Amino acid sequence: MNETAPEPSAAGGGAESAYNYGTTEPISYANPTDEDHLLNRELEECLHRNSLYESKQQQQHREQVLAELHILVRDWVRKVSMKQGMTDTMAAETGAKIFTFGSYRLGVNGPGADIDTLCIAPRHIDRSRDVFGSPDALTGEKSDPEFVLVDILGQRAEVEDLVAVSEAYVPIVKFKFSGVEIDLLCACLQMSFIPEQLDILDDSILRNVDDATQRSINGVRVTDAILRLVPSIPNFRTTLRAIKHWAKSRGIYSNVLGYLGGVAWAILTARICQLYPNALPSFLVSRFFLVYDQWKWPNPVMLKPISQGNPNLGFKVWNRRNHADARHLMPVITPAYPSMNSTHNVTSSTLRVMREEIKRGRELVTEILNQADATAEVKTPGLEAWQRLFDSSDFFGRYNYYFSIDVSAGDSENQKKWKGLVEARLRYLIHKLETMPNTQVHPYPREFTGNPNFKAGCGNSFYIGLKFKAKASNDKNTKKPVVDVSGPVREWHGHVLDWGMRTPDMGVNFELLRRKHLPDYVLAAEKILRKRKDTDDGSKKATSGEKVAEPSASSGKDEVPVNGTTSEGANPEESLKRSRIDPNQTAEPTETNPAGSRKDSDLVEGVGSGRPGGSPVRKPSDGLPEGSPSSEANAPASSPGSDGVGLGQALEDDELGLEGRRSAGIT
Repeated sequence: MNETAPEPSAAGGGAESAYNYGTTEPISYANPTDEDHLLNRELEECLHRNSLYESKQQQQHREQVLAELHILVRDWVRKVSMKQGMTDTMAAETGAKIFTFGSYRLGVNGPGADIDTLCIAPRHIDRSRDVFGSPDALTGEKSDPEFVLVDILGQRAEVEDLVAVSEAYVPIVKFKFSGVEIDLLCACLQMSFIPEQLDILDDSILRNVDDATQRSINGVRVTDAILRLVPSIPNFRTTLRAIKHWAKSRGIYSNVLGYLGGVAWAILTARICQLYPNALPSFLVSRFFLVYDQWKWPNPVMLKPISQGNPNLGFKVWNRRNHADARHLMPVITPAYPSMNSTHNVTSSTLRVMREEIKRGRELVTEILNQADATAEVKTPGLEAWQRLFDSSDFFGRYNYYFSIDVSAGDSENQKKWKGLVEARLRYLIHKLETMPNTQVHPYPREFTGNPNFKAGCGNSFYIGLKFKAKASNDKNTKKPVVDVSGPVREWHGHVLDWGMRTPDMGVNFELLRRKHLPDYVLAAEKILRKRKDTDDGSKKATSGEKVAEPSASSGKDEVPVNGTTSEGANPEESLKRSRIDPNQTAEPTETNPAGSRKDSDLVEGVGSGRPGGSPVRKPSDGLPEGSPSSEANAPASSPGSDGVGLGQALEDDELGLEGRRSAGIT
C-alpha cells in the first residue's frame, strides 16, 4: 500500500504572490545556481554512500506488507461487526483504514527501519476489548480470540516478536510482519463507518474521542500537516534525510533523553524549506545550521499559526502564556490541532549540547561553501567535506569523567520493559546533575549491550559525560569546592526502584569513571583505540576509521581536581560505593573481567552539593539572520522557566508508560 503525499498548495519557482507557507515571508526566493546543483549532487551521493536509502525491492516489500496488514484489519473489523449483529454487507461497509506516519510517511526511512502505523476503526470497535483482548470492566468476560486483533496477529505465520502494551501512554502493538518491524496504534472514531477517502486532518474526527485516541491519531495528523506545509516535498525529504543522519551521528537524536526526536527535526527542517522555498537541499542544509545557530530560544519554531480549534473538542493547545509551557527551553510546535511542543523533554544540558553541535555544523558547511566559491567552475570541495559533517560523535574523548548506568533483568522480556522504564526516567537524573554548581552534563543516547557481566539480552548500559569546572579565583589559598554526586543519584535511584511493576530480578548499577577506565566493550562499539604508551616512538596509533581515546583540547582545562574527601569529609570511595551498588545485581564482577569490574580505588568521586536551579544556555547576542522572521511567533516568551521540569513534578505529570518513547504520537 503506497500512500500519496499531499500536494503543495502553492507553486515554487519564484511565484512570490502565491506563496502561503509558514508564519512569515521567506528570507529568499532565489533559484539555485550551477554551483548549488554541483554541491547538491555531491550531498546526495554522500547520503547514498552512507546507505541511507532503501532499494526498490525493499520498498516494494514494505508496500506489500502494508497491503496485507490493511486486508487483515478490514477483515477483523468485519468479523467483530458481524458478531455484533450486522449483516455481511453492512459489516463489509463499516471499513477500516491503515495510515502510516513518522519517517516512513515522510519518505526518509532507511533500510531496516520500522513502520509507524495507525489503524482507524469505527465506533463499535472497542480498543481495550477488541484490540488487546482485555476483560470487560463490568462482567470480567473476555472476547473470543478469533475476534481480538492481537490474537489474530499472533496466529499469523508471518508475524513474530509480538508485544502488546495496552497500558502505555499511547497503547501500542509491536511486531514483525514478514521481517518488517511494525508499531501499530489503534483509534476508534465516533463514526459508524470509515470512508475510503477519510481526511485525517479534519478536526471533526476528534469529536468525542478520549485522550488515548487523540494521542494515537496525532502522529498521522502531524506528519501529513508537515508534508502540506513545505513548498517542495522532494527537497524537504533529501534535506531531512541529511539532518537526521547528522543528528544521529552526532548523538543528539533521542526524544526520551532530552534531545530531539524525528518529528521535531522534521519541523525544524520544514521551517527552513519555508524560508528558502526554491533552494536545493545542499543550500537548505547550510541554512539550517545558519538559522538555528542564531535562533533566540526559547522563541518557538512554528510552521503555521497555532489554531485553537473548536473549543467544544476540549483539547489543550500549547500556549507560552501558560506557566508550564513557558518553562520549555526549545519549543518546536506541531502544526496539527491540538498543537503541542514536540521538545518538552529538552533540558539546559541537552540544549547546550545541541547548540554546540549546530555551531560545529555551521562552521563545516560554511567551509564547504567557501571552498566551493574558491574553486574552479566544475570543481567543488568533494564528498569528503560533506562526510566530515556526518562524522560520528567524539563523546568519549570530550570528558575526563563518565557516569555509567547498567540496567539488567533476569530475562530478555523483563529487560525490555525495565530498560524502557529506566531510559524514560534518565532525563530526571540528568536534571538533578545539571543543577549542581560548576557541572556540565552530557547524556549519550546510544545504549551498549556488550557488558560481559550480563547474559545476552539481559543488560544495557548508558553513559553520561561530566565536566566539573572550578570558579576562577586569584587567591591561591582558596580551597576548591567538592561536589558529591551520590545524593542526586540516590534520589533518582529511589524513584526508579519504586516502579510498581518492578520484579526482584530488575536492577540498576552505576559507576563514576575516569576516561581511562571506560570498559573495553564500549570502546570497541565506538571503534576507539585506547591511548598507547608502548609503541616504538611513543605515539598513539589508530587504524582508519578508529579514534584514539584521549582528551579534547579543552576537556581538562579548569576542571576541579579530584581529591580524597567529600563535602561531608567522608571517604569518597565509600560514598560512591554506597550509591552505585544495587542488592539486586544479577551478575557479580569477577577477577577475570576487567571491563566490567573495577577496584574502588579506581573510582572518582563527584565534585559540591546540588542547588535547586539552573539556567538554559542563551547568549544575549544571539539573533536571527538578516531578513529572517520577527513576527509574533518569535516574540519573547513570557516568564520562561529557569531550570526545566522539576524531578517530582515531571514524574507526576509526564509518565510515558512502559515504552517511555512515545508522547502523543511524537517519537
